[in-house]
Amino acid sequence: MKKILLLSLVSLGIFSLNAQVSDNVSLEPGYAQQSFYSFQNGEVANVPARDWDLAFAVGFGATGVRINDGYGVQVYKYPNGDISNWSEIDSTGLSTWTPDYNSELTWSTGAFDQTAEGFDVGWGDYNVITHVTTGTDVFIVQTLDMSWKKVAIESLTNGDYIFKYADLDGSNESTHTLSKSDYTGKNFGYFSLVTETEIDREPASDSWDITFTKYIGELAPGVIYGVTGTLSNYGVSTAQADGVDVTTANYMDYSFEGEMNVIGYDWKSFNGMQFVLTPDLTYFVNDVNGNVYQITFTNFEGSSSGVIEFETTLLMTSGITDVDKSSAIKAFPNPTQGTLQLEFTSVNTANTLLTITDLAGRLILNEQVVFSAGTSNHTLDLAGNTAGIYILTIVSEGIVSTEKIVLQ
Repeated sequence: MKKILLLSLVSLGIFSLNAQVSDNVSLEPGYAQQSFYSFQNGEVANVPARDWDLAFAVGFGATGVRINDGYGVQVYKYPNGDISNWSEIDSTGLSTWTPDYNSELTWSTGAFDQTAEGFDVGWGDYNVITHVTTGTDVFIVQTLDMSWKKVAIESLTNGDYIFKYADLDGSNESTHTLSKSDYTGKNFGYFSLVTETEIDREPASDSWDITFTKYIGELAPGVIYGVTGTLSNYGVSTAQADGVDVTTANYMDYSFEGEMNVIGYDWKSFNGMQFVLTPDLTYFVNDVNGNVYQITFTNFEGSSSGVIEFETTLLMTSGITDVDKSSAIKAFPNPTQGTLQLEFTSVNTANTLLTITDLAGRLILNEQVVFSAGTSNHTLDLAGNTAGIYILTIVSEGIVSTEKIVLQ
């Protein structure tokens, strides 16, 4: 909770610009918890971190499946057959297989999605006519309790993930349906292979900006390791300022990036005895509401308590009220054979950022356009890209809209 106000705040709990606030979260000993944090409202949720194995993306058009890799869950794509060989799965040679991990750059690419390309989402194939994704592969999963399961996502139909799992010898087989509609307004629905239960553990997506948690990071090329750090929510962009006087650094001097690990874990280091913070490092965050904050870390106590301390400062407010996104931004035709027309209505479309990524999170297009207020149009040319599913993200004056684009 917020504990010290270093500069004045206006009455009724509304923060004034440049008001510096000292705050902290606790992940508890051993990093047993995960914290979801809002720059405007402080910590909005602090939940157990070791109660789930799989996370299913529940946004419109989303197909990603992540694992709890920061806490020991591992996944291997079965190399010797597809889902039709379910009953014949053989884990011989497992020790020589290469595990897959979640992307640390984008939430949309999980360990089950690492081979996504075109209409192949990694674990299955998307049908552009029926809009059904049909499972094609089997995965071997080491769960939180160190047991082993084989898992196959059979389909994603009308928002329902249907998946089956069993022991490696085929015993204890079960099928489960996880419905996106049960998690409206959130990023993921969670499932424990250990307890065989769904877990509704995540706050509403529009209520938090960053999360403090353990995850798998790439410390150097090919060096994969569990780290504790900070990841940004969908629609949040971040700029890093290092080698600076953190009291005078200006956010306008830096470029904001959409990767979720810009803050990441490396604002601290371990000197063999204790964690040490980098003194000339700070971050600027454009939050889910379009406001700009500065965050500077001041203390990290490590796994003994899991306490992370930091200071935040509100630098700019968006002044944007909520609008009906469905009527404010339209993209057509969809599916498209290459040309995509964007129509903006009912919002101030100045300083609009357009990005398109494939399902593996690779950036296909990054374009900033400037419009005047009122109805405006813009054309994107996707010709020359591989046919498949792409994600269009539009950030316009604090409004974030995401659309699934099908390129034929």
